[in-house]
Amino acid sequence: MVKKLHLTLLFFTLTICCFAQDTKPSITPDDFPITNNLLTQHKDPYPEGDHVWFTNTELKQTLVFELGTDYHRYKTYLFYNNIIPEDLLNDDWFSSAQNTSNKVEVFKTYIKNATPINKNYFTSLQGIELGQTKKQILTLYPYSADEVTVTEDLEKYTWNFIGNIIVDLQPEIQNDKPLAKSSFGYHFTTYFKNDILVGLILVNDIP
Repeated sequence: MVKKLHLTLLFFTLTICCFAQDTKPSITPDDFPITNNLLTQHKDPYPEGDHVWFTNTELKQTLVFELGTDYHRYKTYLFYNNIIPEDLLNDDWFSSAQNTSNKVEVFKTYIKNATPINKNYFTSLQGIELGQTKKQILTLYPYSADEVTVTEDLEKYTWNFIGNIIVDLQPEIQNDKPLAKSSFGYHFTTYFKNDILVGLILVNDIP
């Protein structure tokens, strides 16, 4: 009898969770139109590995992918070659690989050796590209930012979205933001200079 009651409660809980997800707004994590084939061809030769660097000389921008298993795009960075966010320079993989005080110069070497690709690849699937205004980005992401900081002349906004896969397992962690589709968690960070987008980081959590 007790076992039957437990099964009934479990079924009821799962039903409520599924209903809540079905009625809650969702967001598709952003990405860039780079194919896995391109990623395979141009994986970087550096010791830390699992990164792919692309650049475009006309735009003067660089696009970096940090890959997980099966080409999971764990982190994606887009930035102007002359405006490198501190968060990128201080990221674990770069800091551990380059134990030097002159990180910017080392980073420029990475950019110089990046694979040149067409500028069309530098517009995200949501239509986001560097040079857009803060107003344009806030129109696409009209949710309260989880973090807003100002460092020197850069303004940083970060949005954190809970993944619908995690909510299936832990329904109590939901918040007022849309759920990230087919995701363990999605984080979107932007950098603005004089209200113009000059860099971004996409993070798709891994289990």
